[in-house]
Amino acid sequence: MRISRLLSWLVVFFVAVVVSWTALSLSVGVQADSHGDRDKDGRPANGLGLDVNTKFPRQAHHTESNTSSVSEDSTSLSKRDQYSQERKGLSTQGKELICLMQERLDGNGNLYANLKGRETNTQSQWDSFQQLEADGWVRQTNNLFVNVDMFSGMLQSLEQSTSNDQYTPVLWKHKGTQTSDGKWTGTQAQYLNYFNTEEGIIIMILAYGPAYMMTHREPIAPNPQLPEHIKQWSDVTWIEWQHQCNNNAGCIRKIKYFVIWHVNNIAFQHMAQYRYNWPDDQIPEWSSERNQKMIISKHIHWAAPFIATPVGRAPAWFLISHKRDLGVKQITAVQVFRDQNQRTNTETGAMLMYVGAVTSPQRSKEPGCCVIL
Repeated sequence: MRISRLLSWLVVFFVAVVVSWTALSLSVGVQADSHGDRDKDGRPANGLGLDVNTKFPRQAHHTESNTSSVSEDSTSLSKRDQYSQERKGLSTQGKELICLMQERLDGNGNLYANLKGRETNTQSQWDSFQQLEADGWVRQTNNLFVNVDMFSGMLQSLEQSTSNDQYTPVLWKHKGTQTSDGKWTGTQAQYLNYFNTEEGIIIMILAYGPAYMMTHREPIAPNPQLPEHIKQWSDVTWIEWQHQCNNNAGCIRKIKYFVIWHVNNIAFQHMAQYRYNWPDDQIPEWSSERNQKMIISKHIHWAAPFIATPVGRAPAWFLISHKRDLGVKQITAVQVFRDQNQRTNTETGAMLMYVGAVTSPQRSKEPGCCVIL
């Protein structure tokens, strides 16, 4: 009798343990899935989107050194393959952009390069406030503040000014035209930059292009209209740079640095994760020994993909599209580091791009050929 009662208690105990373990497993699974959903919803999927309010998604890093295991599912493997292909594509695109930056113009003002049959007439025709305003862009300088304390360490190491007075904030917003009921038809795209013409610095603080706003933000206007001509950060920022320089050629050509702050673009994130094995190893702070300059002539396999990300392409096309006024200049090096958003107390990535003159501009010997300096 006692033995049968003991066996009954053992059976009950075993069943209770199994049920508890199953419930715990299901609970952990739901938490992991819901966390993943928040990550996917909280980040810009593509386009030139810089979101200062969104953290880097806490997802697993994917590197070539990661070897697959028996327990790894097909989803993980497919994502790894996807990221590997993404990096290869960015590397190819980045090298093409470097080629275009290095190319000189012919007598007609066109590039010699003909990469994969692309158009060579890359020089922008937009150069005035009137053209911007005709396309529905509105300039704002009031009620904007500058705080360079958040990147003072970087500026000090470059021996550049850390005085707020040295930087001019300008916001261009695409409001479109005003309808009879007082509403605006624009996409609400916005480009906010700090300009330091004396030292040749442009700092990209906020960049949401028209196409990005049309697909990633709830429209304010009932039927928002894209600008007809001027859409890109490179063109809008170029026009403002000319204005800040009072159209002085010496000032215009003095551009030395592009700084992209609080980057939350997914392509940039993937490259940063791959480069720095993040999140196991964080993106290094500016002062870290791991924050090494990726020089084009030495580390093109690292630098080119960062140049090809949406936030990297914008400065590249700034240089490519305005050779007549800038001369032949290129991004010579890239540094990626961690920054701190003091307002939201979140960490994001930042990128510094060095600009230098191409002393011996290259001419392609045949279509698709370009010399990487």
